[in-house]
Formats: sequence, structure tokens, C-alpha cells
Amino acid sequence: MKAITPRRLLSVAILLLAGPFAAPARSQQATPSPAAISANPQELAKSVHNPFEDFFKIALQSTTGFDIGPHHNAGDSLNVQPLLPFSLNRAWDLLVRPSLSLNYQPSPHEQFGLTDLQSSFFLSPHAANEWIWGVGPIFQFPTATSQGLGTGRWSAGPTAALIYSKGPWFNAVLTYQLMSFAGNRNRGSVNQTYVEPEVSFNLDS
Repeated sequence: MKAITPRRLLSVAILLLAGPFAAPARSQQATPSPAAISANPQELAKSVHNPFEDFFKIALQSTTGFDIGPHHNAGDSLNVQPLLPFSLNRAWDLLVRPSLSLNYQPSPHEQFGLTDLQSSFFLSPHAANEWIWGVGPIFQFPTATSQGLGTGRWSAGPTAALIYSKGPWFNAVLTYQLMSFAGNRNRGSVNQTYVEPEVSFNLDS
């Protein structure tokens, strides 16, 4: 076990996470949507923030924390969050957003591995343009590779997002409520509220 370095484990995890999406990504590149072809740099910049785009994408976000624990170490988290859009009919779209993180936690006990997997499902009107909204359920599964990186519980609840996009502005708010319903009863119950507001101004270039 000591021979497996964090760098090697990180590389293997990224390959495992990206593997199931390799075929859809190639298909998307082979037949890009007309909107993606005609989009200007400003629209492409806004699409980075938009959780309700109508094309497949994978968002990677790395977060580093410093001065953690009594030894003032640094910790890091790599979040992988693909967007999988499905057209149900001419009026409605279903957008699936799995989210999984690979964490290095230096304190109180050094741990490195995967966190709990979250999956959000949004039902959104297909024709929405300036104001875009979506509602649906969110699920959290106890996939953490160690006790300190996860809750040990199965959780679920509602999630919703509201987006305003016009000109250079992109404003959004994403929220969900998670409550545990199964899993290890020796672990504390989950009752988590999350609200993420976002405001961005995107230049023409």
C-alpha cells in the first residue's frame, strides 16, 4: 500500500471517472450542436458557468486549503462534475449532474481518497432563454473510501436552480437540501442545506 503514491492514485481515479464519458465526448466532438459552432467568446465564457447547457461537458475544480491542523499543512480537493443533458421531448430536458471529489486531508488524521458521490437530476423547460430554471431530486451515496471523507449514510432531497442570462451578465443560484434515510446508524444523521449564488460579467473577448 505504501508503494501507491497520491499522484498515482489521483491519475488512476481520473481515468476511472473519465472512462464512462469518453464515448459521449467523442460523439459530441464529431457532431457539435449549431449553437456551439456559432457561439462567440462571450457566450462560451458564460457556458462555463451554466449548469443547464444543452451539450455534454466535464467540469474540473481544484480547491487548496492552507494552514490546516496543528502542523499547518496544505490539503487539496479535486472535484469532477460532468453534465449529461437528455432531451425528453420538445418541451422538456433532463439534466444529470454527478459530482465526485478526490480529497487529500492532512488533519486530524492524514487521509487520501474519494468522497461521497452526489447526483442531481433537473427537469428544465427546453425553450427557456433569458430566465432558465430547473427542479428535481438529489441523491448522495456513501462511496467514500475512508470514514473521515464521507458521511456513511444514504441521503436524498430536493434541488433547484434559477439562472438569469442576458448580454454579458450571467447570474445564478443553485440550492439543495439533503437528509439521510439509510446507512450506518452509528454515524450522525445528515441534514444539510446548500446555497450557491453566482454573479459574473463576461467580456466580449
